Amino acid sequence: MALKRTPPTDREKLIEGLNVLLASLKVQTNNLYAVHWNLEKTPSFITFHNYFGDLYELNEKHQDMIAEFVRIYNGIPLFTMTEFLEKSTIMEAEFDATNDLQMALSKAKVDTRVILATVREIFRETEKFPDVNDYMAEMVADYGKRNWFLRSSMDEQD
Repeated sequence: MALKRTPPTDREKLIEGLNVLLASLKVQTNNLYAVHWNLEKTPSFITFHNYFGDLYELNEKHQDMIAEFVRIYNGIPLFTMTEFLEKSTIMEAEFDATNDLQMALSKAKVDTRVILATVREIFRETEKFPDVNDYMAEMVADYGKRNWFLRSSMDEQD
């Protein structure tokens, strides 16, 4: 006799989505650290050094709140690097971060778009969780602005 699998509850889906977002933010933060710490020999070094620092600080703020939402809804936030890499929708950076500003900007832009898509998906699915829904709306604004800045710094259109 086959066991009947029950579909995940709304709360379980929320926790899973938040953990995927947490993992993606963590991996992007690590990618941003690599650029912030290692980028050199580029015009406007100080500007971009500070900018990448601002980006990872914003991620850190959101990571903490996302993990707290997981706990609020009786889940366990991911916490190991192995779990982060397994669940993340963002790939670990694999480029020389020391002198390729365009590659660093391009990776940050692609990763930001992935995070923005994940946040928008969670936003659409969280009507039953108004606190999370409100926070996702804030994140849509934060990452939408980040996407605009990155796109503008690369002179690209969406």
